[in-house]
Amino acid sequence: MGGDIRVLIIDDDKRIAEILSMFLDKEGCVTEVCVSGEEAIKVIEKRGFDIVFLDLRLGDMNGMEILSSIGEKHPCSNVVVITGNADIKTTIESMKLGAVDYIVKPFGTNEIGSVLSRIRKDIRLRRELDEKTHDLISLKEYNENIIDAIPSSILVLKNDLYIVSANRSFFDLLKKTPSEIERTHVKEVLPVKGLLKILSGIENRSLPTRNIELTYSPSSSRKMVLNITITSVLLPKGERDGKGLLLIIDDITEKRALEQEVEKTKEWSILGKLFPIVAHEVRNPLHAIGGAVALLKNRYKKKDEVINKLTSIIIEEIERLNRFVKDCLEFSRPVNRSNFDRVDINEVIRSCINLMESVLIENNIRISLNLQEGLPILSISFDRIRQVFINIVDNAAAAMTDGGRLEIKTGLLKDSRNFIEIRFSDTGVGIKKRDIDSVFNPFFTTKTGGIGLGLAITKKIVTDDHKGDIKIISKKGKGATTIVTLPL
Repeated sequence: MGGDIRVLIIDDDKRIAEILSMFLDKEGCVTEVCVSGEEAIKVIEKRGFDIVFLDLRLGDMNGMEILSSIGEKHPCSNVVVITGNADIKTTIESMKLGAVDYIVKPFGTNEIGSVLSRIRKDIRLRRELDEKTHDLISLKEYNENIIDAIPSSILVLKNDLYIVSANRSFFDLLKKTPSEIERTHVKEVLPVKGLLKILSGIENRSLPTRNIELTYSPSSSRKMVLNITITSVLLPKGERDGKGLLLIIDDITEKRALEQEVEKTKEWSILGKLFPIVAHEVRNPLHAIGGAVALLKNRYKKKDEVINKLTSIIIEEIERLNRFVKDCLEFSRPVNRSNFDRVDINEVIRSCINLMESVLIENNIRISLNLQEGLPILSISFDRIRQVFINIVDNAAAAMTDGGRLEIKTGLLKDSRNFIEIRFSDTGVGIKKRDIDSVFNPFFTTKTGGIGLGLAITKKIVTDDHKGDIKIISKKGKGATTIVTLPL
């Protein structure tokens, strides 16, 4: 270290200043000389120095003023005051103002060398400390950036379950800001059912890693499945507890939903293969039974009322089983995209209403069509999508036993201009909350005598055959809205 040390000499005695400058230059320093206080103030305004040799008695200014200016603008400068024997008291005052050393006139090269050696050592240590501090800050920022980049949400808790820190993913997951969770108990920030009981029951903070899966509902309309890994962690030195808990939280809602869909797809695939076999095995005997019953009924039509009544019941049940066979075959029928046409979705709805008009009138149901004109043309199967709409309208009619109103509305999906949305909203009895997730399952029905394949077939046509989506929003006693979305 030498040439990188910048030295300012402030002394109105040019001879002393030059001697001092020559010595410091030989020691490898870069020196600058000011022979007046006014000149020194201008230089100090522009730049700082590692070492300043300052004569306290200048012809135009009190050296204490310059010392004060250096302290304000360059607090890291090492100021060495130059004084005479009579200025010891002033020298002490200057030390109080930030001077690091002093030399007394007249002085020799040994004294200057000794002072320079001490200050050089201090400068070296300070620079090493600054470098280490900078490295630590950089390392801290680097670690924080890594933690913030981790997609999993990370939460650190003290022993009393108050929050120490969290990463960006945690704030994004819960829609919180750092100020909202600072010095907050975990139950206030993450009120997950069962979590507090588990955390409170962990007495040994040196526990092995533990993994739990819990359900969290941040709002009435939002439900999340969280996978939470809990392990012990050493807390920063400022935290008296020593050890705390580290929670790694992953939102696996979509994963669980996908797994359920995969399971349903497997079940539906099995049913799709099974149904044609069942239909074949049932349909042939049904034809034979139907023919035999018809002959029996014709023979005893006028002779025996009991036989007539029984044969009528048998015929009704045969017809019901035939409908079941038809539905089974419909469910298993593969899509044939060659039958897809370019279709105006509003025309499909109008065709459906024409077919269902008598049913709607019979049930005293008023129809309200709110169809957006000029919608993009879809590539769909006219007949299959009309069947979907017929099933939905038929279910709506069945739900409005005392009459009511059915509104059908079409338009582009708000969040995506690549889908057309069709809404069927009725004023019927609605659907129980516990049944909503099951209505599209094969053989699930709430109708007396129903088979439970209508909505299953509807969902298959929409989601599998047309790559769309269908869902129902309903509350018991508040009607139901069935929403179908189809891609452009």
